[in-house]
Amino acid sequence: MHSATRFFSRALISLSSNQSKNIRHCTTAIELGTVDFEAVKNGLEKKSLTYIDVRNKSELHKEGSITGSVNIPLPEVAVAFAMDPQDFHKKYGVPMPGKNADNIVLGCLFAVRSNQAGQYLQKIGFNAIRIYSGGFNEWKAQGGPISKI
Repeated sequence: MHSATRFFSRALISLSSNQSKNIRHCTTAIELGTVDFEAVKNGLEKKSLTYIDVRNKSELHKEGSITGSVNIPLPEVAVAFAMDPQDFHKKYGVPMPGKNADNIVLGCLFAVRSNQAGQYLQKIGFNAIRIYSGGFNEWKAQGGPISKI
């Protein structure tokens, strides 16, 4: 089994078995668009993109988060995007993105988990998911704004 798949499978422990099965079937490669540091920075400054950080809350407490991002930890992705839009907004503080939204960017530390989340979201009908391939490590190295939690 590929190491990223093993890591992802361990992250799914908190999901119900049905939700876990749905995401595990997404481990085949689906081509996702990518964005770079400048595109994320400009999009966040202009509030023209929704940046979803799929890192765990403990990572955000330790390292901080990209200013303007929304945290939906990878194990919550399936549950979050199955929620009623009002419940999603209440829990995450932003409107639930529509399946045709072209401004959704996913990120994590190194783009492993964000790729897994992106593959799942594509499978359930999100058409224009993009990945910040540099992840939080690049963001921090480039001096992007970080919010402490």
